[in-house]
Amino acid sequence: MQLPADPARFRATVTAAVRSERALEPVNVLLVGCRREETAALRSTLLEHGYADSTASTATEARTLLARHRFDVVIVDDRLPGETARRLLSELHARESTRVYVVAASDPDPERAVEWMARGAAAYVRRPLDPLELVVLLDRVRRERGSLRMQDSLERQATRLSDSVTAHQALLRGLPDAIVRFDVNARCIFANENAVELTGVQPEACVGRPVDEIELPGDGPGYWHDAIAAVVSSGSPLTAEGRHAGAADGTVWEWRLVPEGADAGSASTVLCVFRDVTERHEAEQEIARRLREKEVLLREVHHRVKNNLSVISSLLSLFSSSVRTPEDAMRALQSSRDHVQAIGLVHKEMYESEDVSRVNMDAYLARLVEWMARAYGDGRRIALTASSDGITMDLTRAVPCASILSELTANALRHAFPGARRGTVRVDLRSDGIGDVVLTVSDDGVGLPTDAEVQGSLGLTLVDLLAKQLSGSVRIDRELGTRVTVRFPRDTGDLGY
Repeated sequence: MQLPADPARFRATVTAAVRSERALEPVNVLLVGCRREETAALRSTLLEHGYADSTASTATEARTLLARHRFDVVIVDDRLPGETARRLLSELHARESTRVYVVAASDPDPERAVEWMARGAAAYVRRPLDPLELVVLLDRVRRERGSLRMQDSLERQATRLSDSVTAHQALLRGLPDAIVRFDVNARCIFANENAVELTGVQPEACVGRPVDEIELPGDGPGYWHDAIAAVVSSGSPLTAEGRHAGAADGTVWEWRLVPEGADAGSASTVLCVFRDVTERHEAEQEIARRLREKEVLLREVHHRVKNNLSVISSLLSLFSSSVRTPEDAMRALQSSRDHVQAIGLVHKEMYESEDVSRVNMDAYLARLVEWMARAYGDGRRIALTASSDGITMDLTRAVPCASILSELTANALRHAFPGARRGTVRVDLRSDGIGDVVLTVSDDGVGLPTDAEVQGSLGLTLVDLLAKQLSGSVRIDRELGTRVTVRFPRDTGDLGY
């Protein structure tokens, strides 16, 4: 850099530059190899204009200062001995290329200037150094550094913004939901790939169109325009669900409108997220349907329990009418206990079943036989076995059937094997394959008394009454012990029980 031909004009330019607006960030200057008489004048001018400076008389001292302090500008005098100045400049530029390097030389030869520039110099000034010329140079460095830093900051912010927008768009495209963005005038400005299923057209066909021209689910014409306006004015999200008008596929959509802005009324866009909630909607309807069924069944069970208590009361009255002696009272209590337990096991099995409207008689029979064996049986003398083909019954048939099983099994255990006689009681419950249920209780004991005695038996009378309630029949065989068979229809409608 050389001084202009007109010194007066140059000084005026310097004064204007000094008084002009400069970046607030200070510039630290290091003077390397400058003569003492030049350094004194330079330091005075630099300090006057707010520049911090330091001096180093040798390359070694310069390296030490640069290692300890931060310098923005380094001015190197080419009069450093030998190749020291060139080597120092190359070394410093290799370590810190963002720092500004200036060479002060007495020879303004352009070829030498090019050589210094190649080693990293940003400016080439003539010696002796003019303090005001140097101030102009430093001011320009300061402004250029501020501009470059501002430009760099803006570029970084623009890059971050671009990356954020790209990531945001990628996120919107990658979400499983259909996403559409509208401006405050309800005009589409973005739609992701999943919006095809929602709108029936490609995303690019939606962009630029008013919301009223896009096929969206909702409550008829004008709904979406009003909804977007309401979200923009209130600044609050809106959530709703519905179907496409006239759609035959029954798809249910849930949508959420979110204002994209700081405060109410200042939203610049509205993001609409649509989700197919058909499966959830159907699941909720199924849950509601099952809940209604459970409520109906609960009322039905309550009704049946009340009726069962009435049955138990009737059984107690029936057994008590036959009591003549203390032994009769004991037998009546045992029979009442058996029937209450049999009915209780029916309800236990029903409540533990997934289908509370049906009773698994296979599992029930296993529980009943186990309980009867504990109550009456002698496992070493009387064997009690049960078999079933997994038949199920509703409660109206399960309770009378349970009472019949309880009565016949208890009678066999009590009377078929007097004294020390050994034997087996078999209980069988299965379907005959043509619509009837066949219940059989048999034993290889002493057998039943004569018909006249049987007709007076309270237990068999009760069995006959319960069989008729099931629209069934009772048959008794006395060969090789006793075999009682009760046959009744598996489904006979409501028994009124």
